[in-house]
Amino acid sequence: MKKLDLSTWNRNAHFDFFKSYDQPFFGITAEVDITKAYIFTKERGVSFFLYYLHKSLVAIHEIEPFNLSST
Repeated sequence: MKKLDLSTWNRNAHFDFFKSYDQPFFGITAEVDITKAYIFTKERGVSFFLYYLHKSLVAIHEIEPFNLSST
């Protein structure tokens, strides 16, 4: 596992701002139509939870600021 060098990390200012908060978290909600994914999993008898979890992680991994493994 690589260690993150905070002195050169391009998001260091954000980290410094939030690190002193007791609960430095935030959340968002959005409506997403998952009908096609639900039908796809039910037709194949696979877990919808695992399917959407996998697809969510693949999408998140493609967004560079969320992908700390590339730093």
